[in-house]
Amino acid sequence: WPANAIYGRSVSLLPHDSFRGCYCPRCLAITRQDLPRPHWHSALVWQFVTKVATWLETAHPQAFILCLAYSSYSERPEGMRQLPANVAVGLCPAQYARTTNDVDEAAYADLMRMVREWREVSQRPMLIWLHHLYRYRKERRLGMPMLLTSLYERMFRDLSKHANMMHIEMDPDSIMLEHLNRYVMLKLLYNPALSAEALVDDYAKRFYGPGGELIGPMLKDMEKRCLAAARTHANSIDMWEKHFDADTIARYRADTDRMLERVRGTPHAEAGRLFSTWFLGAIENGRAQYVHHVKKVADGEGAKISIR
Repeated sequence: WPANAIYGRSVSLLPHDSFRGCYCPRCLAITRQDLPRPHWHSALVWQFVTKVATWLETAHPQAFILCLAYSSYSERPEGMRQLPANVAVGLCPAQYARTTNDVDEAAYADLMRMVREWREVSQRPMLIWLHHLYRYRKERRLGMPMLLTSLYERMFRDLSKHANMMHIEMDPDSIMLEHLNRYVMLKLLYNPALSAEALVDDYAKRFYGPGGELIGPMLKDMEKRCLAAARTHANSIDMWEKHFDADTIARYRADTDRMLERVRGTPHAEAGRLFSTWFLGAIENGRAQYVHHVKKVADGEGAKISIR
């Protein structure tokens, strides 16, 4: 293996992104493009993983293989009974890896169905690979918050029964927009029995001190709106008109300004400034961009153009 595929005792057999299966007759015989895409190459990839793992047991008994159930090989192959003991399955199903998709009850139930099915054939605890990537590469979502702490409480608690490793990708555009999500996730990784609501209260108190009494309720209100938006797959217009409209943002700004007054001259003043500038400020900027580029255009020329 190349050095970048070796992590301590584990070695990766993860195919490259945009994987395409071999078209020789032997491989085509176990390619299932008659089924939904997550099944297409499951048998092809996982029979190879099993063969290499069997060899590895003797050649390198101290090592184990890690491979994702991902993309067109997300689903457990039909007929698979048990993987070798030196294989750790990492689950990253394309349709559910983005956590905003998992707010939907049917999607969450199906994700957990996949987790259980893979765990049934795994002798090792699993790795879970999640994408909290709501705004990543989506310019129309600039500045849109997506707080999902209650989802993470439920998800981490359920996943802890089946996995002991997790890889989390998060939006890189704003540390502050992801600050609460990261705080709650890291706490839950240590103890998945914790309450997300209690962690939000803890976060507000620890970071914003005397201003926490204003920030805590604001964050909880935001999360309710984020959950509603994620549940309905809200587009940019619905996000800014239904969930985070002008009156709601103005109310957040008023509470934030009150928070700044409370933390002035205290050790929490810098945290308050960061919240005002890079959390709420980022949301205000996102809505301003929407108003300038979408709302004003639609209101003025709405009969002549189509906005999606």
